Amino acid sequence: MKLVSKTEWDEYYGKVYGYFYRRVEDKFEVEELTANTLNDFLLSNTNPENPNAYLWAIAKNKLFSYIKNKNKQTIFQLEDFDTVESNYSAHYFEKIEALKKCIDSQLKAEEKTLVELLILDDFSSQQAATKLEISPGNVRIKLHRALNKLRENCKKIWLEN
Repeated sequence: MKLVSKTEWDEYYGKVYGYFYRRVEDKFEVEELTANTLNDFLLSNTNPENPNAYLWAIAKNKLFSYIKNKNKQTIFQLEDFDTVESNYSAHYFEKIEALKKCIDSQLKAEEKTLVELLILDDFSSQQAATKLEISPGNVRIKLHRALNKLRENCKKIWLEN
């Protein structure tokens, strides 16, 4: 079994905890997701080319699994109890799906890749520029334009009741 030093754990803990804290309401779940992500990352036997991207891929997958399971629980609550909280949760997930469709329809393939690299995978502008074979300045400009496009065209979906 591979041993993990406290320094390795501390190096990533704050960043990963913050990622989940901004996306999950339950503090216990945030701590659980953080610990599971770091365990999978630090104890894995793989030697990825880009460890940072590998870490965020693990975190993203943990979050998606959590949301998927949470969504199943919400559907169960709606069928059995029909509470106000579960109605809100179902509505929230419907909005998320509508936003995903809006993003897919508004962004070109390169823009989607750029948003995924910089926001979901937490790449720096330099790392994204290297991967996409464009300049870091061009990366920032294209990201700015893509986000403005989303703000203009997808904001109304989120604000609708």
